[in-house]
Amino acid sequence: CIKLSSGDLLFLPNRRSRSEFCLKIFDKDILKVSHTLKGHTYKVCGAIELRNENIVSYSAGDNNLILWDKKLDYTPNILDGHTAMITSVIEIDSNKLISISNDDTIRLWNLNNLTCIAVCEEKNSIESVKRLKKTDHIIYIVKDVVKVVDTNLKQEYILDEHNDTINNVVELESGNIVTFDDGYILKVWSVDYKCTKTIETDYIVKDIIELNNGNFIIVHYSNEIYIYDKNFDLLKEFNTSHKKYVEETIVQEGKLITTDYKTINIWNLENDELIFEI
Repeated sequence: CIKLSSGDLLFLPNRRSRSEFCLKIFDKDILKVSHTLKGHTYKVCGAIELRNENIVSYSAGDNNLILWDKKLDYTPNILDGHTAMITSVIEIDSNKLISISNDDTIRLWNLNNLTCIAVCEEKNSIESVKRLKKTDHIIYIVKDVVKVVDTNLKQEYILDEHNDTINNVVELESGNIVTFDDGYILKVWSVDYKCTKTIETDYIVKDIIELNNGNFIIVHYSNEIYIYDKNFDLLKEFNTSHKKYVEETIVQEGKLITTDYKTINIWNLENDELIFEI
């Protein structure tokens, strides 16, 4: 379910359904479905609302994007070009959109004339595609390399200092980039994409959380939590007492919430004291 800018709700079909491929808009004022969007022939994987309040959706099997034009009562417009499942989309502006697919391509679409105007092709799968806030670049992973392109998909930088498959790329508030790989290596990159620090960890990094004071929590595939300062120097580490690795980590009001498959722990970040366990 997606809350639209109008306050109405966009419902995607249940992924378990074998026959329901349409989207539905629930009107907040009349309290019932106002539009049923039919056009996909396979299960819908995702959808986004554009700035002009049009909707773009994509499915698991027909390899198409559909642009639903709100001004024309959500008339469907098909964007055809991918040859495998579309995994995500990113809005560039009200007239442009990029789509990422399992066909190892990123496509840039002109939404005014419904045409593909640029294609970025790779020889391996494209992962973790993000639009950076600081530089407005598009960044993505291909195995052990991070690539940076502009919003027209023209290549700008290649970050190729990892030796193992990269798991994720994270943009920090400062605009710096953090990448971590399967070889227990974490790298910090400046806004101009120069590697400024390399950290060898004890476990594969799962996530990184930026705290309000500028420090960072590094979450590994383990039951331990590591806290680094703004220069990525290790401040402290503590064992969460979870029996398996920490599955989810949330920071809220100075408290650290960690969960595994069975328990939830709440910690005081100031003294690492366990406050509550469920």
